[in-house]
Amino acid sequence: MRPPLLSRHYIRLYQSLGGESQLTSLQQLADLLHCTRRHMRNLLAQMQAVGWIDWQGNSGRAARSCLRFLCSVEDLQRAQASSLLQQGRIAQAMSMLNDRQSMSA
Repeated sequence: MRPPLLSRHYIRLYQSLGGESQLTSLQQLADLLHCTRRHMRNLLAQMQAVGWIDWQGNSGRAARSCLRFLCSVEDLQRAQASSLLQQGRIAQAMSMLNDRQSMSA
């Protein structure tokens, strides 16, 4: 999956859960992102691989899994803007930062 799309999923998940660690189920997270459980599992694995979350999945009907956010949305967006600047994509970095400022206003 492209990193910008993965980051959009992360931001949506982070904002939906208020950035707090949660005891939750895979189905509840899939419902938040309007996707299947299988796709949600893949998204969580990708987010964990890049170091944005810690996911401790538990199987079983009543078992709850632990989701812990390791990166705030602001930190993620700063890192993405920095990466764009290093690549010489200044216009995209400025656009990202301007979009972020307009969302927080």
